Amino acid sequence: MYFMDAIQYPFKSQGIWGKLAIVVLLLLIPIVSIFGAFVVLGYGMKIIRSVMEGETELPEFEFGADFGRGLMVMLLTLVYTLPLVIVSFILTGMMQNGGVLGILALLLYIVLSIVVGVMAMIATVRYAISEDSSAFFDFAGNFDLAQKNVGTLVMFYINFIIFAVIMGILMTIGFMLLFVPGLIVMGVAMFANFYLYARLGLELGLEGKRKRKTDGSFA
Repeated sequence: MYFMDAIQYPFKSQGIWGKLAIVVLLLLIPIVSIFGAFVVLGYGMKIIRSVMEGETELPEFEFGADFGRGLMVMLLTLVYTLPLVIVSFILTGMMQNGGVLGILALLLYIVLSIVVGVMAMIATVRYAISEDSSAFFDFAGNFDLAQKNVGTLVMFYINFIIFAVIMGILMTIGFMLLFVPGLIVMGVAMFANFYLYARLGLELGLEGKRKRKTDGSFA
């Protein structure tokens, strides 16, 4: 279980408070929030690559480059989401008819959503490593990697769910009490979320400089 590693990860960096302030400002100031969302997403790709290369310090922001990287990831993700949206419209009509056909349509939609979500996640990690857009178009490779690592993916989702519950509780408490602690938790959660993606990449055996220790953890 590595969800605690994700929560602790941001605090290993000496520049955490400055970077948390940047994330909060980017996402909360109305004029820059859309720009900021892409910057944070692009910055997250650097976190994934950095963790997989064994770095403990949070990478530095490069607003222009991070924005471009984040925009690219968002556009490439549409390769997976648009077909799913189209299929969902078709299946929704079938589900409204009820009966056995409606149940089968619902089950098919759930299965497709899981498969597409997993493949998009793997593609994102691969892109973070190489910044090569072909990672999103390698459908066969992403699917093959997923089906060969079902146990790893299940463990990732278990860690992610526990992580999300913990951070959700802390964020709610923070916003209810003084608001500012909630903002801090939100920033930490974003950094930690990308750490989880990096750990998934390592568990899947994707390229990275870190080596697995004999106890199963990573150096």
